[in-house]
Amino acid sequence: MIRCTVCEKAFVCENEIVDVLGFEVCKECAQKYPPFLIKALNDVWYGYVALRNGHVLRWGEDNPGTPKIQGNWVYFPNVVWINKDTKDDFVDFATQGRGVWVRLDDIVWIADGNS
Repeated sequence: MIRCTVCEKAFVCENEIVDVLGFEVCKECAQKYPPFLIKALNDVWYGYVALRNGHVLRWGEDNPGTPKIQGNWVYFPNVVWINKDTKDDFVDFATQGRGVWVRLDDIVWIADGNS
């Protein structure tokens, strides 16, 4: 039995399968999530994500990891903030080399690393 690589929903018919960058996902996930996020969920590597507040982070720094989705949140492992305000030093301290949960609605763009 084939399952969606994002939500793990089981496919009954092949016409329910959508290919997104080589990964088999259900139609709902293909419409809800951007292609590079779907790739990131299935590919241990690193990438970049821009947030609504203008911050950009890189995940998988020096220790590639796989983001995870839980409800309306995405976990990015091993983050490094690329362009942060100095007033956000606590955010940098609290998350540097660790992971961070980001609301899906706060993601402006996402890009995979040099894969």
